[in-house]
Amino acid sequence: MVRVGAGAASGPDESRAVRLALAERVAPVYACQDACAAVIVGGSVARGWSDERSDVELGIFWRDVPPASERRRLALRVGGRKVDIYPSDRDPGLANDDYTLDHVKIDVVHASVPTMDTVLDDVAIRYDRMLWKHEVISTLLSAIPLMGEEILASWRRRAVYSRELARVMIREHLVFGPRAYLETLAQRGDFLLLRTLLGRIERQLLGILLALNQIFTPSCISKWTPRTVALLACAPPDFLERARWVWSLPDSAAIGAVHALVDETLVLVEGHYPEVDIGPARARIAARSTDW
Repeated sequence: MVRVGAGAASGPDESRAVRLALAERVAPVYACQDACAAVIVGGSVARGWSDERSDVELGIFWRDVPPASERRRLALRVGGRKVDIYPSDRDPGLANDDYTLDHVKIDVVHASVPTMDTVLDDVAIRYDRMLWKHEVISTLLSAIPLMGEEILASWRRRAVYSRELARVMIREHLVFGPRAYLETLAQRGDFLLLRTLLGRIERQLLGILLALNQIFTPSCISKWTPRTVALLACAPPDFLERARWVWSLPDSAAIGAVHALVDETLVLVEGHYPEVDIGPARARIAARSTDW
């Protein structure tokens, strides 16, 4: 068992210290089960991003994920209240529970070791584009191990963000609609749809930049955007400030500002990944079509 509570308490982030101490308190209840292979703290707490509103995200890795009744028993054993037990709609080797402990939400993700092996191979070898799998790998890379350090280390060695994977993910996000359609929306005053599409463009840009930097996405729903952008060594200048600035501009100016970011991002792709053909993306943006 890795002791994290005492070391964290001396740091500046008191809320993180509290959450690490809760994780250390909960972990032994799971770690002592015969089928348990590893326990980690993940998410914002492990990354040092947490605040007073953050959950404690625990990853429990099993040879076989226990049934719901057993997971509920374990949640109650640690003193959890408001216990909810969920199956996974993604994989039978995944499940999720949550409960509160000392007024802090504990979010427990259960995964089987074979499922984790498959996720790693899907992404690192088969270049799977599913963002939740990328988020799982990002969690492994930043996690604090509480039990099973050796298996976590072996997974980390396999979590390689290759150049081929980057090419696949750049192409996955290299999807933009015609600028003319956005301008039509601005002329009509259709601000809700326009702002929705501008947000989509910025998320696509973030996806391209993460791939360009060969970084697994920390959140497949784009949480923690400022923290994520701070990880990017290669990005348009002042990307975060300019992406945020878009939302304070009038509609027409916002379109111009977001497309300046698009143009600069495409130039970076050309420079770093010339084998990725950005011609179709440029043609789609320049099309006079009003069909998004």
